[in-house]
Amino acid sequence: MKAFDRIIFGLILGVTFGIGSIVTTELANIAVRDSAPRYSVNIINRASAGALNDFAENKLIDWFFRAQAIGITGASAAAGTGPTSLYVGLFTANPTDTGGGTEVTGGSYARVAVTSSMANWAGTQSAGSTTASTGTGGTTSNNGAITFPSPTANWGVVTGYAVFDASTAGNMIFWTALTTNKTINSGDAAPSFGAAALTFQIDN
Repeated sequence: MKAFDRIIFGLILGVTFGIGSIVTTELANIAVRDSAPRYSVNIINRASAGALNDFAENKLIDWFFRAQAIGITGASAAAGTGPTSLYVGLFTANPTDTGGGTEVTGGSYARVAVTSSMANWAGTQSAGSTTASTGTGGTTSNNGAITFPSPTANWGVVTGYAVFDASTAGNMIFWTALTTNKTINSGDAAPSFGAAALTFQIDN
């Protein structure tokens, strides 16, 4: 490659890289001037997608769990707010990210609805907070207890829980295994997750 061509090629990569038609045209011109090139070009590998920053994490938490407008410049008004309610369910065989698992059935079992609001889900700055998220951890948790109906039949050994967008069927959005499995039998006290027992984290 001639010195003149190397200079032009360097300028093209530095100035016009990413504008496909310009790059293609100029590279073709270089090839004509040096019809028998004796060089190879190493293109920098693509970078991995960057992590969400605190601003984005806070906006997404407040939009999805806490019924706040997305608040990102240029976002469509159609984005509105997230789900009006989230529904917590229990599993005796945990699902995977693609679904499945065995949800508890019978014995008066029902998913528990939690209205999306700043009162019900904490801001990212601290457990129990009820103001707009300002934290750095991308994490929210339930501000109040989430209590299921009293079992009127054996529910079995509960191994995990999930959050859905509907009281029955619907789409599973989050799931996780319990730290300790819990056997729930007929006549037991109503199963309950205490305040801040369920935590959800975005990106971190």
